[in-house]
Amino acid sequence: MTDGFSYSVSVNEAITDVNLWRIIINGYPYKSIQELGCNNKQEAFTATKQAIYCYIHGNNPNDYQAIGEAGQRTLNALNKILQDAKNSKETQISNNIKINREADTFKVDNINKECVSKIYSIKAGTTITNYKVSLSAEKNQLPEEIKITDLNNNEKQEFSQNEKFKILIPIKNLKNNGSFNIKIETKIKNKPVLYGKAPDSNYQDYALTTATYEDAKGKTEDDFYKNETKIKIIKQDKDTKEKLEGVEFNLLDKDKNVLYANLKTNKNGEVEVSNLLPGKYYIKETNAKDGYVISEDLVEINVEFNQNVIVTINNKFKEKTEVKIEHKEETATIESSKNSTSEKTIVNMETELKEAHKKLPVTGM
Repeated sequence: MTDGFSYSVSVNEAITDVNLWRIIINGYPYKSIQELGCNNKQEAFTATKQAIYCYIHGNNPNDYQAIGEAGQRTLNALNKILQDAKNSKETQISNNIKINREADTFKVDNINKECVSKIYSIKAGTTITNYKVSLSAEKNQLPEEIKITDLNNNEKQEFSQNEKFKILIPIKNLKNNGSFNIKIETKIKNKPVLYGKAPDSNYQDYALTTATYEDAKGKTEDDFYKNETKIKIIKQDKDTKEKLEGVEFNLLDKDKNVLYANLKTNKNGEVEVSNLLPGKYYIKETNAKDGYVISEDLVEINVEFNQNVIVTINNKFKEKTEVKIEHKEETATIESSKNSTSEKTIVNMETELKEAHKKLPVTGM
């Protein structure tokens, strides 16, 4: 091409011929002028161009003759490019980023017990720059206060290449089942080479080298599930098993502060508190049904995440009180949009707490 003459080429695709790609990435500008043994840009460019012609047109590099020292440097660089390309094992790298999750389901966070979390990492075929993480939802709203953090729960959106990230969701905000999208944006070192097509046959097509790093993205979908941590209190007559309506209880936290007051049993003798955080709780009866002795026991309960704890309080009419705690722990893998197989495991455990031969004062008469 003569000085001052130029034309435009259209770029719609990348070069996919791996042998041609290897020649280009072993030539200028991917290899420096010094690496090619040249003195200037013109020598390095000419050597690369002639190496491409040798591959495309089948030219024999031994047929080239050097003129002067500059010509010899250019010829040496041409042969080096062809030999390095022949010995190369490099392959063209996809600019797709894979997102890996370290667990199938969210679990109680190891730092903040009021949240569930999941750890993620990314994988690329080669070197990447720092990457950014963002979240979105299409089918539903994101849980309130959902956060992207590092492994120490420091909130951030940008991470280094080998750094893992965590997604935190407050348990109290897991009010429904849902899903969300995780999106990764970064730049990947894949040495892209584009094919520039000339406007017509009177002009020459060109291979266009771009920046060493190219935009890369990754995306995946993940699921979250409703918090099923709950306590159900059942009040019944010890002998007749008749369910007692209108009995009132307070639910206390681990520090014995009242969380829920005046919880009243329904006609089935039941009252339920749902969407609880895992941890220690206490139940205190505050108002008994007429004719029954109010329980003086402060019933201690330890609840795991997604555990359904049933506490049955049996009152003998005018006499002693008996407490029975039944734990029902459910672990479920819910069928997701990816058509995974559903399975459910239920483990039952019963513990009875009894007061032997304890005489209580009669109330309600």
